Amino acid sequence: MSKDPFGFSPTGNTLRDAADALRQKTAPKTSDRKPPEENGIRLATIPRGEDEELRLSWAEYNGRNFLNIRMWHRQESGWWPDKSKGMTVRVHELPDFAEGIAQAIDKAKEAA
Repeated sequence: MSKDPFGFSPTGNTLRDAADALRQKTAPKTSDRKPPEENGIRLATIPRGEDEELRLSWAEYNGRNFLNIRMWHRQESGWWPDKSKGMTVRVHELPDFAEGIAQAIDKAKEAA
C-alpha cells in the first residue's frame, strides 16, 4: 500500500496517531516563534507582577481608531498578548468609559 505525503500508512494508524505525527511535522517550535509587534501607540503600561502587564494603546483597524486594553505575558521569546484578556473601546464610547473611570477613582478615594 502507498503512503500519503505525510508518511502515513492508509491502514494500521489511528486518526490520533496521524494527527500527532502531522502536528510534529508542521507545528512551529516554541523557540522559533517571535512575539508580535504591538499595533498602535502605547499610552500606558501597568505592571502586574514580573511576567504580566496591562497595556493601553491607541490603535486603528479598517480606518477606525479605538482604545485597546489588553493583558500581555512575558515568555522566553518575549512579550505576548493574551487573546482572551482584552477589549476595545470605540471612540464614541470613550466619554462614557472616561466617566466610569472617574467614578471608580472617586470610589477608590472614598475607600482609602
